[in-house]
Amino acid sequence: MNSLPPLIPVVASTIGYHFEALFWYIMVVCTLGGLGVYAALLYFCVAYRRGTTTGSTPRILGSHRLELAWTIIPTIIFFSFFGWGAVVYTKAMHPPQDAMEVFVIGKQWMWKAQYPNGQRVIIGGNPRNMTEAERKSIGKLVLPVDRPVRITMISEDVIHDFGVPAFRMKMDVLPGRYTTTWYHPTKTGEFHIFCDQYCGTWHSLMVGKIAVVGQQEFDEWLG
Repeated sequence: MNSLPPLIPVVASTIGYHFEALFWYIMVVCTLGGLGVYAALLYFCVAYRRGTTTGSTPRILGSHRLELAWTIIPTIIFFSFFGWGAVVYTKAMHPPQDAMEVFVIGKQWMWKAQYPNGQRVIIGGNPRNMTEAERKSIGKLVLPVDRPVRITMISEDVIHDFGVPAFRMKMDVLPGRYTTTWYHPTKTGEFHIFCDQYCGTWHSLMVGKIAVVGQQEFDEWLG
């Protein structure tokens, strides 16, 4: 019997922890803010409901303190979202100088990965639509744990999107233009790869796995 998926998906990269913290900060603040608005709405509906007496509505003058409070406080909160998000985005867009590089090509409907030494891997796709050489290269994208890896990508045909939920990263893969992302895996194991951009009939076949292994096992595999 298959177990249910976890409530919070596994986080397996350094950037993933930054994204996760920012996500939950925004989630908690927005939830508390929404509950506060609904609580105030319910209170006002009960406290200021129309009574049995009739008459004109009394004149109510505004409060400068109240106006300043509900303008300044949300502004500070929203700027905290922006500031924190800018810091995380900057980290995500600037890989370390010593990052190992892997090249990935998106093609309807598979991923082609190549390492600096020429090692190649085909990820996803329909074997019936592949050449004999491609079928022999079907496998997983293998990465070493605790080591930064830069992924440089391009598409052969349409727009794809290389997404790894466990790393909390996704990047558009464009025809005629290189895009990059990077990971610093923190856990060994296997993690899903998806194409997060609908790219045609067999879009659902552009799935695969990233295997994060120890450095020694990675060197043996790469050799």
